[in-house]
Amino acid sequence: MQNTIKIFFLFLIMVTLVSHVQGQINVINHKGSKTVIDTSKWRINGSNIFLKDTTLNLGIGITLPQAKFHTSGTLRFSNLPTNTSNTNLLTTNTNGDVSLRTLSNILNGNAITSINGLTPSVQSFTTGTTGTNFNIVSSGATHTFNFPNASSTNRGLVTSTDWTTFNNKQNNIIAGTTSQYWRGDKTWQTLNTAVVTESTNLYFTNARSRSALSLTTTGTGAATYNTSTGILNIPQSTNLSLSSFSATAPLSYNNTSGVFGISQATSTTNGFLSSTDWNTFNNKENNIIAGTTSQYWRGDKSWQSLNTDAVAESANLYFTNARSRSAISLTTTGTGAATYNTSTGILNIPQST
Repeated sequence: MQNTIKIFFLFLIMVTLVSHVQGQINVINHKGSKTVIDTSKWRINGSNIFLKDTTLNLGIGITLPQAKFHTSGTLRFSNLPTNTSNTNLLTTNTNGDVSLRTLSNILNGNAITSINGLTPSVQSFTTGTTGTNFNIVSSGATHTFNFPNASSTNRGLVTSTDWTTFNNKQNNIIAGTTSQYWRGDKTWQTLNTAVVTESTNLYFTNARSRSALSLTTTGTGAATYNTSTGILNIPQSTNLSLSSFSATAPLSYNNTSGVFGISQATSTTNGFLSSTDWNTFNNKENNIIAGTTSQYWRGDKSWQSLNTDAVAESANLYFTNARSRSAISLTTTGTGAATYNTSTGILNIPQST
């Protein structure tokens, strides 16, 4: 059987001569010799020869073929029609069986049939810089991924120029204290007048203060002023006398002892304020801005509307229907079916017949 398969394979490749003599199928092998094919397994129909038993499999390079035609080598179909629209594909199953399927059939179910709305079978990707944020523009068969350059209004890529600019900026400065300043050598230093050079605003010195004063004298006397030492020299006047000075309450003056006196203030006397009185007055309530006649001064020191909603009920009770109705009762004497409902406040007194 194996030799017969080889002869048939040679027949397919070399286009050998096929003849039918007395019910036998004869072929010319590759050596030019006539060979008889077993007609119990092969049949001839015109110029075609085929396996008679449809249950048999033909193998090339395979001793146990598992399909009608089974080979472990390459396979070529010279007369297979071409399809320029790329709508048909040759596919194989898990056993290697070849079948023809349309592209539309393969793209059913979970297959990708379009990308971002584009349906061509061949699509491409490119990059761009348009827009103010990352975006994808799909047109024709091209998907453009746009990465704009970052700016104060654009979210995007950092250009090499911006990168250099940002990279050359000052690194993070660790905070100092509130009493320091950032010196030109990029260090925190204590800020005080010792490190600040004097300009138009001059620092205080005794010499400057003393030279800023002057002394003039009029009349008699030998008053002097020393700008270097800052000493004012005003000699005592022998003509000065307070014997004729008089004072009125609360100020008094003793001509003999030269003592001035100020009396303490009271509810009836003007004078100085004692520390005790000062603390008393200082602890008093500040001025209260007036409210309205419909308000009251609440415990939190604020003006609030005065009505029954703001006043808690105590011994004097507020009116309610329930209280009014429960305060009434009904007694019946004699005949009749008079009743009173304390919940609804209804008196039921039937007419007497």
